[in-house]
Amino acid sequence: MFAPVTIVVVSTEIIEELGTEEGEMAKSFFDLRLALAALHREESGQDLVEYTMVAAIIALGAIAVMGYIARQINEIFLALTNKFRNAL
Repeated sequence: MFAPVTIVVVSTEIIEELGTEEGEMAKSFFDLRLALAALHREESGQDLVEYTMVAAIIALGAIAVMGYIARQINEIFLALTNKFRNAL
C-alpha cells in the first residue's frame, strides 16, 4: 500500500534533479508505472474475463461436438434412405 507513495516521492525528487525534457519523460514513465500497478491490484473485472474465457471454451467444444454428431446423424439417415430404396 505504501510502496506507490514512496515511488512517487522518490520520483519527484529525481525529476527535480533532471532537466526539463528528461524530467517530463521520467514523470511520464513513473505515472505509467503507477497506473499499471493500480491495474494490477484491481481485480474487479477479473471474474468477468475468467467467465468469458470459460464460456468461449465451452462454446468451441460444443461446436466441435455438434459437427461430429451432425455427421453421425447424416450417416444414419443415409443408411435408412438406402434401405428404403432397396426395399421398394
